[in-house]
Amino acid sequence: MVRGCLVVTLLLGLAAGCKDPVPAADQGTAAGSDAEPSREPAMVSGWGRGVASRAPALEARELAREPDSLPAGPDARTAWAQARIGGPGAVDALAAWLEGDSGATSAHFAALALLDPPPGEPDAEGNGRWSGLENAIWTRLAVTESPDEIDALLLAVARVGGERSQSRLAVMLEGEPRPEHTAALEVMGMLCARGHAASTAGLEAVAKQLGPDAPHAWAAAYAVGRCAGPSAELLAGAVRGTLVERMTPALQATDPALQRVAWKAFAGLGETPANVPAEILSSTPPPWMVEVEAVRALAGHADGRSVLVERLTALQPDAFVGPRGHVLLVALVGLRDAVVGTPELLRSLSPLRLALRSARDQAKGRGRKSLTLALCESELLAAIGSGDLAALRSCAPGVDELPEGYAEVLEIEALLRVGAAMTREAKAQALLDRAADARPSVAAAALAALVDVDEPRVSAALQAGLGRQDPGVKAAAAAAIATRARDRARRDESALPLLKDAVTSWPNSTTIEARIAAIEALGNLARSGGKDESGVLAAPWLRETVLPLAKDPAVAIRRAGLTALQPVPDLAEAFVRALSEPRPAPFVDGLKSRLAEYGDVTGLRVTTSAGAMTITFEGPAAVNQATVASLAASGFYDGLTFHRVVPGFVIQGGDPRGDGYGGPGFLVPCEWSQQKYERGVVGMALAGKDTGGSQFFIAQAREPRLDARYTTLGRVTDGLAVLDEVLPHDKIVTVEILRGDG
Repeated sequence: MVRGCLVVTLLLGLAAGCKDPVPAADQGTAAGSDAEPSREPAMVSGWGRGVASRAPALEARELAREPDSLPAGPDARTAWAQARIGGPGAVDALAAWLEGDSGATSAHFAALALLDPPPGEPDAEGNGRWSGLENAIWTRLAVTESPDEIDALLLAVARVGGERSQSRLAVMLEGEPRPEHTAALEVMGMLCARGHAASTAGLEAVAKQLGPDAPHAWAAAYAVGRCAGPSAELLAGAVRGTLVERMTPALQATDPALQRVAWKAFAGLGETPANVPAEILSSTPPPWMVEVEAVRALAGHADGRSVLVERLTALQPDAFVGPRGHVLLVALVGLRDAVVGTPELLRSLSPLRLALRSARDQAKGRGRKSLTLALCESELLAAIGSGDLAALRSCAPGVDELPEGYAEVLEIEALLRVGAAMTREAKAQALLDRAADARPSVAAAALAALVDVDEPRVSAALQAGLGRQDPGVKAAAAAAIATRARDRARRDESALPLLKDAVTSWPNSTTIEARIAAIEALGNLARSGGKDESGVLAAPWLRETVLPLAKDPAVAIRRAGLTALQPVPDLAEAFVRALSEPRPAPFVDGLKSRLAEYGDVTGLRVTTSAGAMTITFEGPAAVNQATVASLAASGFYDGLTFHRVVPGFVIQGGDPRGDGYGGPGFLVPCEWSQQKYERGVVGMALAGKDTGGSQFFIAQAREPRLDARYTTLGRVTDGLAVLDEVLPHDKIVTVEILRGDG
């Protein structure tokens, strides 16, 4: 299960804008006779080497979430079990491994990355348990000379560090380039992705590492792309110009991976190079993932959009065949917001829309589907400008594999952006009508779109959504209420009874995302409601409804509860104290039986609309692997779709609803392993820690921010090119389990 996607994902599955050999050292094994040989190949990319072996006894204790039952001793796999369980005790237990004479290896240090700091930790002043852990990691970094330990400790910095770590990374990056600078730059970007802005010194250090021939250019460009948003205030001066100047040559580097991430950096900065390389949107294009990132960057800048449209309309639709079809679709999606109030842009795109109609009518098979998706997107752009939605309703005739309510969700996208061509009242009424639609995907999309609509009936519509049985509709309604509650003018305490019922009565197994959103709504209602005469937030529901969540079995619910209570220190402290009290185990016994029956499965053969690929299981994620295998054996995946396709990033499927809100009816714990997210690595989608289920995703390219955040099942070992061919809403025809050598 994964947090429901925005309207654009419901529609297309698109997000508009998840090497080293194993050395002889670090070969930790599970304690006692429970260890089993690893199924892992000799080459593994990641950290914490030597913890890939199975450990059934530890797995049982992890499922029971019983940290006190873990065996004592130096075993790295036990340290990982402690980290997977988490909680305040895990912080102290793992911090002990950072002491100089502890006997810890890189495997122990990598386990630190599994810890999950609560909101506001570590604080900028360096106080408390988490700041102490952050300091201890840096102290160990200062004395170690082992490359493996440095990599593992830097990964820990990325996941548990804060603003002070950004300043320390800047110091680390001073001087001549060193081998560890690649990891340090990736960590800087990962910290930014968590919301910790880079320092001015850090950005200056990054600028020195840019350039097509610089040894750490890829990681430096990655850091720019990730840090541009959180560090926007620091990029208002000369540093911004320096970054743009030094990144520009990388756009024509010989390494496509560097070209791709350099374009992502331009997109993050909201800049366009002075001279867009001639091969972009030409008859001799670069690799499609490079071109996808280029059109994303161009669509985000006024000067870039003019280049984008000029070159786009100079090509015929048949130029966008195979994976390059993603380029056309991403370019059109990127123009959605730009066409509002720019009739000249729409006029320039008109010939392309006519050409797409003609080409679509003549195409067959997958080419027809690809052109249909692009045609519908071009009709959406026209509808935004004109207010006429009729063409959207007939843009996809006779095309299989498009979800129910596809046309209506297209209309919702247009309604979100349409300008003076439609009155505000008419737009609001259309969205309210669709919010009451019997089809869950349409209702959920409309409820999400009502967030910014100022109309008295919106509150009733959102509360009606909370009352519907569909978990996706519930989640969309709760999330919209939570967002509106941040604004004092839009907050509505009349939703409190329904929100409190959602938090106390809805089951985690099917509605955990809705519960999390409802908890967020309760917290936001408290924040925006003001304080009483004694200076305390006037929100009794925090004590009555949120405080008891410290005993909830789901860690994601507890995390949401603590976040909601942050404005009331006394309640937050009481919540933290209650976390140490016993709680019921969050996972059903069925997971143990699945592990017993499918624990010997070595992989999956996935047949899709675009072709077949083999996924080979790797690493110590036995419960998740066995769960996915059991679902595959039951036919669960047959006929489902890839509901989320973000070209150049991931493809994601396994949701029986087809919109991101669905799952198998139970939750699975996280089992992060030592595998980095590189091209072909398969991970489990989440809505927070320990909320996995049936949804999985496959990375199309290297993405550090996914590392140590999502359980990895393994990697695609055959049919890797199929990843590039998958279109939004392509089907998973069937999934076959493999045993032995397959």
